Amino acid sequence: MSKKIAVYIRGHLRTWDYIKEMNFNFFDQLPWEIDFYLATWDYSTKKLKRLKSDFSNRNLKGIEIFERANYYNPWTGPAIMSTQLSKLRIQEQLKNNTEYEFIIETRFDVFLKLLKSPIPPKENSFGVNETTGQFHDDNPESIQGLSDHCFVSKLAPHAVMNLRHLISAGDVGNHVTLYKLANTHNIDIFEIDWFDAIISRPNIIDSLDNFSDACYDLKNKWNDLSPDQKMIYVTKANIDPYDYAESYHVGNLLGKNHEA
Repeated sequence: MSKKIAVYIRGHLRTWDYIKEMNFNFFDQLPWEIDFYLATWDYSTKKLKRLKSDFSNRNLKGIEIFERANYYNPWTGPAIMSTQLSKLRIQEQLKNNTEYEFIIETRFDVFLKLLKSPIPPKENSFGVNETTGQFHDDNPESIQGLSDHCFVSKLAPHAVMNLRHLISAGDVGNHVTLYKLANTHNIDIFEIDWFDAIISRPNIIDSLDNFSDACYDLKNKWNDLSPDQKMIYVTKANIDPYDYAESYHVGNLLGKNHEA
């Protein structure tokens, strides 16, 4: 029997209710048994209860809830959440002698689309969906960086990359610092080619019947919207606006420029 894999899903719930069945379909196509580990923010009791019920028929090994006042930024937050989920995963391994082939780490708003037969990562590798095309405000050219919304790796390189919460991303930004962290520790970076991971936005409500085909176009359209237009979609989709509290989403409309 093949080893299990551990799936971490963390962050804001955002569009989860719209894509969860599609993502469960993705996981059901994988040849490994899956244990799920979840981390999210302190939503209402009703919303968290609904999230747990989504995994009622699956191997949910743990869920961690974080107060938004703590670690509430796009660099520290994901790494702290992932580190805590690794603690739960290690406890599971020690208690039940569970073996995991590798880890998939993603977000609640990322749509996962199988492209071909799954391939386990190599021992000292760390997979992301994009290793080029990451931009920084001070550099108009494409520079080396790692996308940060979905990772695939063996346990050891994953643990190293979670150490990022101990340092600052600095002026070069999150994506570039992720790349530098991997390079510093001689971790081999690769682009995941057997599935795609596309961030879904509240304008998913425009294409619920064919989102799998329209997801790329919707992502680009979202980026072209003004904050006011984005807020309209957030409201129509019945999503907590503080899930999009970054300034480049709707943050300036919330009275205070939060980081999410």
